[in-house]
Amino acid sequence: MEGDAAGITFIFVEGFIGTTGLVIATMCGYGLFELTVSSFFMIQLASICGFLALLCIFISIATGTAGIALSIFNANGAIQTAFSYFVLGQQITNGQTWGIVLALIGACTLSLGEQI
Repeated sequence: MEGDAAGITFIFVEGFIGTTGLVIATMCGYGLFELTVSSFFMIQLASICGFLALLCIFISIATGTAGIALSIFNANGAIQTAFSYFVLGQQITNGQTWGIVLALIGACTLSLGEQI
């Protein structure tokens, strides 16, 4: 399967799974009815940005720059953890600290390419 076709298929399946989970959560009493209008639009903006990010990842994989793109994408958890620590003032566990360190080491290693 071509890289771009696989990417679009993956995004469709992920969206279907997320929508199904949201419908089930709503039926159980924990879903959409708790949203305000502003939070609904923030969710829509987040979903558009998430879709565009995944689309960029799959385009870069299809064009051959997968190593750098995937290292940036996989560092997402480290970026969110650092944001939570520095901006929101939340505590970081030892596992999260090791995750940040490993994500940075992986990104640096992949960016060196054939220079190693």
